Amino acid sequence: PLPPRSALTVTPLRCPKARAFYISGEVGVLPDGTVPEGIEAQAEACWRNIIAILADAGMGVGDLVKITTYLVRPEDVAATGAARAKYFGDARPGSATIIVKALVRPEWLIEIEAIAAAKA
Repeated sequence: PLPPRSALTVTPLRCPKARAFYISGEVGVLPDGTVPEGIEAQAEACWRNIIAILADAGMGVGDLVKITTYLVRPEDVAATGAARAKYFGDARPGSATIIVKALVRPEWLIEIEAIAAAKA
């Protein structure tokens, strides 16, 4: 891997014998279909959902190589980072956070896309 030039992480992806897994647009919706109030609860729901999706694919957070987080409020960056840290342990995939004007439903405060890769 390339050495980081700043606090950002560079994660080269070479997949000749790996399978890639893409998770698009996971939002903070609970299994019963409800949307919890507040960014902390929605971020936690996002990560629990993503971890469950990865587990169904035989993967875990250590297989994540890239995540993109979309937030509607810049003041929510710290809270979403804290929720992510709770589930990630030592995993440090490449990541980006983008502030957007709105998501598809007005009650959604966060949406996460993720890419994972594991040995085929």
